[in-house]
Amino acid sequence: MAQVFRIFVSSVQKELEDERLIIQNLVSTDPFLSAHCVPVLYEYEPASPDKALEGCLRALDSCQVYLLIIGVQ
Repeated sequence: MAQVFRIFVSSVQKELEDERLIIQNLVSTDPFLSAHCVPVLYEYEPASPDKALEGCLRALDSCQVYLLIIGVQ
């Protein structure tokens, strides 16, 4: 069985919300990408009693790929 890569999608959340969702949708619906990758957008991770930074870093640590989207801000 092929390894599934977790892709952490990072950006300024408010400015690039549409782009983040486009990437999530692409990875989830493309036949090749969905067979080999899982998008991770921190705002959709399950609620945790941890502080936000700790939870975010834990989610990031569980990923093999870090995708940074850079915008104006």
